[in-house]
Parts: sequence; structure tokens; C-alpha cells
Amino acid sequence: MTPVRHGSGGEGWFRAFLLRGHFYAGILAGPLLFAAALSGALCVITLRDHRQTLATKMEERRKELGLTYRDVWRRGGPADSTQADLENAGLGLVLPSNFRKVDRGLGWEPGTAASLFQTGKRPEGTEQS
Repeated sequence: MTPVRHGSGGEGWFRAFLLRGHFYAGILAGPLLFAAALSGALCVITLRDHRQTLATKMEERRKELGLTYRDVWRRGGPADSTQADLENAGLGLVLPSNFRKVDRGLGWEPGTAASLFQTGKRPEGTEQS
């Protein structure tokens, strides 16, 4: 009986090359994919926190002024549904024009809503309301 020698055929080296290639690709790509997933999750968590800050400040300001969503809209603010989404810290797309409308409707300095949304803080030089 003749012993079977692995890797002596023409296909053996190619199969071994593919297996090793997949192994090393996994070793290299795995940590990169993990890092990308982790940074993406942190970004979403951070974004959610800033949305919550904007939501809280909007609701506080609206109640402080004794306004309804409709009143804010009449003062140049965004539509009722947009205000409700923002005050509930919804994850929908927020257009830059809506930030300007929020500032106008709530009587904030221009740029306040955008700053609260992006950084969680008021822009420097604006009064606390």
C-alpha cells in the first residue's frame, strides 16, 4: 500500500493557500470590524444623548413661555410633528432649517438649537433660558 502524501498534488498547494489566506484575512479584518462596530455604537449613544439635551431644553423653554406646538409654529417654528419628534428625542433626520425654526419659534439666539443638538451645550455668549 502506498502512503497518501498531502500537498503533493497540483491542487493541494492552492487549497492550502486559500485556507491560510482566509485565516489571515480574518485575523486582520476581525479587529477592524470590531473597532468599526464599537465606534459606530459610541457615536449613536453620543448622538442620542445630545438629542435628549435638545429635547429637554426645547420642552423647558416652550413650557416656560406657556406655548403650545401650534404657538411655536405661528412664531416661525417647525411643524407640530417635527417639534414632537424633537422633544421626544426621535432618531429621524433633522434638517438644518429646522434648527433655525426652533431658534425663531422659541426666541433663542440663532445657532442655539444646532449647538445643543451637536454638542449638548449652548453656544458661548448666549443667555441661559
